[in-house]
Amino acid sequence: MSEESVERFRVYTESRSISDLVAALEKEDGQHSPREVKENKDLKERWVLRKWLSSVGFAQQLVGPFDLLQSERPDFTLAHAGGTLGIEVAEITSQVVANYRKVVSENEEVFFSLPKPGDFPDNARAEKLRDHLLSPDKTRPYSGTEPENEIVQLTIKTIEKKRRKSQSYASADMLVLLLYENSGRPRDLWDEAHAPDAIAEAVMRACGEFSYVALWPVAEFSTEDGSFVEYLNR
Repeated sequence: MSEESVERFRVYTESRSISDLVAALEKEDGQHSPREVKENKDLKERWVLRKWLSSVGFAQQLVGPFDLLQSERPDFTLAHAGGTLGIEVAEITSQVVANYRKVVSENEEVFFSLPKPGDFPDNARAEKLRDHLLSPDKTRPYSGTEPENEIVQLTIKTIEKKRRKSQSYASADMLVLLLYENSGRPRDLWDEAHAPDAIAEAVMRACGEFSYVALWPVAEFSTEDGSFVEYLNR
C-alpha cells in the first residue's frame, strides 16, 4: 500500500450540518493539550482543519453527509453532498526558524533574538546559527516593510512547494490549501496599511491549482480566538 493511501484518521457523519462534523473532531482531539498539538503533525493538521471548518465563510456553506479522511496527498479528503474537497495543510515557516527554535530549546539559559532577513542562510546548520546568534555585532534591527515582505516571500515559497506536489494528489472536485503562519516574525512591526494587501496579492499570484486558499495569520494552538483570511481563486 502506498503512503498516499494509508488512512490515518477518519470521521463520518450523516448530519447535514458542518457543526456536527466539527463536534466529532472536537470529541476525538479535545483532550489533547496545546503542547501535544504543536508536537504532533496529525493533531496539528486536524486542529487547523477544525478551525477552518468552524469559521465563517466557505466551509460554512458545505452540506453533509460528510466523510472526512486524513491520509497523504492531500492531507484530507472531505466528501460532502456537493462533491469532494482535497485539502492540504501547510505551515508558513523556514528552516532557519526551525533551527532557531532548536538552538533556543538546547540553550535555555541564553536569550537569542530571532535572525533578521538575510542575516543567515536558510540551509545552515543549527550549530552555526548558535555561533551567529551569540555575536551581537552580526545582528541588526528590522527596517521599513521587511517584516511583512519576508512573510510574503515565505508564503509564496510555501504555496509553490505545495503546487509542485499537487499533481500527485488523489482526485477531488476542488483543491483547498489551508495555511498557518508560524514563522515567529514580529507582526507588531508590520505596516498594517501595506501588509494585508501585499499578502493577498502574493497568495492570488501563487495559488495556481488551488481553487481556494485560507490563511490563519498566527498559529496559536492554545486559543480559539481569531479567524482565517479567505482567498478564492476564480
